[in-house]
Amino acid sequence: MATDILMPKLGMSMEEGTVVEWLKNEGDKVEKGEPVVTISSEKTEIEVEAPDSGVLTPIVPQDGVVPVSEVIGRVSAEDEKVPPKERKSDDSQKVMKKRIPASPAARKLAKKEGIDLSVIQGTGPGNRITKEDVLRALAHSKEAAATTEVSPLPMEKSEQEVEKIPVSGIRKVIADRMVQSLQQSAQLTLHTEVDATELVRLRQQIKEEVSHRFDVNLTYNDFIARAAVLTLQTHPHLNAQWDEKQILQHKYVHLGIAVSTDRGLVVPVVRNAQDQSFIQLAQNIQSLASAGREGRLSMDDLQGSTFTVTNLGSFGIDEFTPILNPPEVGILGVGRIIEKPAVHDGEITIRSMMKLSLTFDHRVLDGVPAAAFLQELTTHIEHPYRLISF
Repeated sequence: MATDILMPKLGMSMEEGTVVEWLKNEGDKVEKGEPVVTISSEKTEIEVEAPDSGVLTPIVPQDGVVPVSEVIGRVSAEDEKVPPKERKSDDSQKVMKKRIPASPAARKLAKKEGIDLSVIQGTGPGNRITKEDVLRALAHSKEAAATTEVSPLPMEKSEQEVEKIPVSGIRKVIADRMVQSLQQSAQLTLHTEVDATELVRLRQQIKEEVSHRFDVNLTYNDFIARAAVLTLQTHPHLNAQWDEKQILQHKYVHLGIAVSTDRGLVVPVVRNAQDQSFIQLAQNIQSLASAGREGRLSMDDLQGSTFTVTNLGSFGIDEFTPILNPPEVGILGVGRIIEKPAVHDGEITIRSMMKLSLTFDHRVLDGVPAAAFLQELTTHIEHPYRLISF
């Protein structure tokens, strides 16, 4: 008897999922527990395992979107045949030819650059094509084009020369949540500048020891996150949420850390950050950020944050206005650290300066307590030795 492979429900709000890639071809033998298909939900991407051993029959094609609990494939005995009527459609049949093993990121990049995956030698597990393989192939093709003289053909401009990109998956979720955030809260942003000279000096002094002892690549964001956690404990009105009839202030700090990935922005959550040392917090941030970029986050990793830190400093951004991550009432935006003239101890000297932006829900608190939060946060950053405890 055939065993169905169902679209899993990865969270309470998930209603549908997308089949990103079948990891096995139609007719391949699979073992129970072996990953056979990659699916994406609103917030993450996971591999679904075979529910039984047997022969795989994909039903929903790549990029197919189906409701939760709907059949996307089957595993049957070797001598068992799946009736044609159980297939999804003729279009589904067309895409079930021999597939080239490649990661979702590699397929996305190859499609964008117009590169044929069949001419690329994969270096991943099982000769799977990785994003790096596609980048190498792209570099080779550009080198070849540079050595070939071709007379350019005149190009006729047309309004039809537009690439249409469907808004779906995580991009659609981000769009919906951001619009919802702006429509359903009274957002106000305060900006300040902080002297991060001592922070830069401290990180430089301890980063090698921390890396050697704890296997952590210490970043400025780790210090900012620690400072935010400490400040939230004395300013609980920003560690809260609006619940229409009441304001819910949390005694715990579940800190969201915004991470940019190939699939869009995700915000994994460091739970009970108030109970963690500086090093423990840095380790958890590094682990979640890596999982986010590699598509290994679970739904639990992405839910329940009470306050978020988002940092664009590594992209050369000085200052920006972050948007609240519902149902939170506060989010901290962090800009780059840059050396520039500043007044210190009554003299003009070169200091490492950084700008911070706090967006908060004006329904929950006023400008003065929000400013007090920023003031204490600035004090922690300007005296970073307060933040570390090995």
